[in-house]
Amino acid sequence: MCHAWPTQSNNAGAILMTYLAHLDMHNCTLRRNSASVQGGALMSATDMATVSNCTFEDNHALQGGAVLLQPPFATEMTNWLEGCSFINNR
Repeated sequence: MCHAWPTQSNNAGAILMTYLAHLDMHNCTLRRNSASVQGGALMSATDMATVSNCTFEDNHALQGGAVLLQPPFATEMTNWLEGCSFINNR
């Protein structure tokens, strides 16, 4: 189990996934994270991410209050958000 709170940045308050990275995140809580621009808790610019049974609570950003999924270049995204809870993100 992982926990991330509170953090702040311009992009991806807690976790930033860049091109060619692979993310497997399960049973995590990301709470009270913020980004002034994109992805309050998580910003994924990779096309390989699996996020399951996680809680995103009280995160905020200008775009993607809790999560911002952004495909790299023109590839097809294979990001999966499964069984996650989103509470009071903005």
